[in-house]
Amino acid sequence: MALPQPLPRAQRDAIVDLLDRSGPVLGLSLCLHDFSHRCGLPARLLQHRNVACQRRKASTDGICDRYGSVDVHRAALAHCDGWIHCCPYGFSEIAAPVRSAGVHVGLLFAGTCWLGSEPAPDSDLIVPPYPGWLEERIPLVRSVAIEIGVRYAGAEAYYPDDRRARILGYLRETIERPVTVEDIAGEIGLSVSRTAHVITDLFGRSPAHVIRAVKMEEAAHLLAISRLPISEVGALVGYCDANYFSRVFKTVCGVSPRSYRDQHVDGGI
Repeated sequence: MALPQPLPRAQRDAIVDLLDRSGPVLGLSLCLHDFSHRCGLPARLLQHRNVACQRRKASTDGICDRYGSVDVHRAALAHCDGWIHCCPYGFSEIAAPVRSAGVHVGLLFAGTCWLGSEPAPDSDLIVPPYPGWLEERIPLVRSVAIEIGVRYAGAEAYYPDDRRARILGYLRETIERPVTVEDIAGEIGLSVSRTAHVITDLFGRSPAHVIRAVKMEEAAHLLAISRLPISEVGALVGYCDANYFSRVFKTVCGVSPRSYRDQHVDGGI
């Protein structure tokens, strides 16, 4: 089971157009974390380009990467309608999950704002004109996230089968730990043997192949958007042995983790 193919150009262009038009209307900068790494968005839409964020990302040891690519993604599971979060540097923004056919496929960010009582530390941070201004935009950002999900699916749902969506959602939610067929069986309410047959029928691959592929999709995402050490990326998807992780990644993706990162270095968040 290889990594998913990029979205058709028409779907990608529709998402780019939506992000480009929505940001100025909201008065916020929009960027999208693509969980599946299928969108192929231009670099300007993969990260906030303001000087305040860029300078701190470049001068610290992965604090922003860990927060933006790990902590916020975990929090998204409990904030399906969007929420305001504050990064380690005191900057605030709205985050809203992007779902397609019931599966998390991305996370939309809208910012970057300064809500502190002191003057903003950087001139390019957005200072809301009145209290509650950013909160008012949460449902609007959520609406954009919903529209991205619709455009992501295109003419047919990306994961048309509800059981397939449930399995993939469970694997993404448990990405940091080893998962067995028994675990999946408990999640979907079937026997272990029946679950193994269902997974093979739905995905055309064995359960072990499917579990491994989902973990490598997430690893590819982390490699592309962060500066985290390769060993840490492996640990975040359940592989504590860095060498073993590298071998599995190369088997699934066709290149080593380091080569993959080098090929996507311009897409980092």
